Amino acid sequence: QAEDGIRDVERSRGLGDVYKRQTLVYPDKKLASVKTSSILKRMKDKRFAASVNRQIIKECEDIGIPLEKFAEAALAAMRQIAGDLGL
Repeated sequence: QAEDGIRDVERSRGLGDVYKRQTLVYPDKKLASVKTSSILKRMKDKRFAASVNRQIIKECEDIGIPLEKFAEAALAAMRQIAGDLGL
């Protein structure tokens, strides 16, 4: 597992991991506080969630889904299971 306990560093590559890490920097540590805009901004910083493969995330654009829309959908889906995720 990664040192933050989220996922194995070598396997970590999804947008969900970015959201989880972003959630941990908020005072309330709740997924409800995370904004899509902050995720997109943080993704530009390669040090943040460094183990996440951003190229895989951006593949959504290859099938016609803008990254912003994909990020919004991912956040909405994760919010539905936030309790299961402990966020």
